[in-house]
Amino acid sequence: SSDLSNCAVGGTRAVELKTMAELEKLEVGGRVRVQGGRNFEKFHGGMEGTIVENNPENKTMRVQFDDAATSGTEPVSVAYRHLENAPEKGGYRAGKVQPPQPAKAAEPTGPLLKEHGDFKSKQLVQLHSLSGAAELNGRLGRLQN
Repeated sequence: SSDLSNCAVGGTRAVELKTMAELEKLEVGGRVRVQGGRNFEKFHGGMEGTIVENNPENKTMRVQFDDAATSGTEPVSVAYRHLENAPEKGGYRAGKVQPPQPAKAAEPTGPLLKEHGDFKSKQLVQLHSLSGAAELNGRLGRLQN
């Protein structure tokens, strides 16, 4: 195998070739991770899995992803260009972006009323016309006091 760091190829291409050479050597049972920014129906950036089959001739691997809810229960065929070696499980860190924190509901202010206009405590209501939480439209609930 040649030393790819001395390649006369552009920097990004040299890194891709080095990564592919590394992936060719990985064995069944090894760990891989989908590179960040890759998003497909059954896998996306950051997902990790175990190699079930490595096919250097076709530059593909069959990977059993840890996240079966996304990938399904069967191994998925993935091209080398979307993968990187993941010797440590859970080693993916997506930049410094913090996941969005759910907004805390504002505590009610003022007096709590048993009645307000036509509404009464424990009255059954049906939600509608919610644009910020459209999935709740049509749901039933009871008013709290």
